[in-house]
This record gives sequence, C-alpha cells and structure tokens, in this order.
Amino acid sequence: MPDTRDWIAAAATSCITSYARSVAKDKIAIKADITLTGSNGQAEKQIIRRNRIRR
Repeated sequence: MPDTRDWIAAAATSCITSYARSVAKDKIAIKADITLTGSNGQAEKQIIRRNRIRR
C-alpha cells in the first residue's frame, strides 16, 4: 500500500477532515483489505440461502 501519510495530512485540513480521520484510524484494516486475498463468498452464499428460505 502506498504511503498515505501525506494524503491524510492534506485531507485533515480540508473539507473531508472526518473521512481523513477515519482512514487514519482504520489504516491497518484498509491495508489488510487491499493486500489480503480473502473472500466472503461463503458467507454471502449462506445469507442468500437464508433469505430464500424465509420467503
């Protein structure tokens, strides 16, 4: 993941301050989401199946 410190610092002084604060707070989770090759396909499959049964 590219270094985002400069972007966060610039964004913190603009109109998207709260978004920049959230990105800085969740930086580890964002990096993991971008770099890891996980999938939530199985969970989505179970949710769709449950919703079909309810109907």
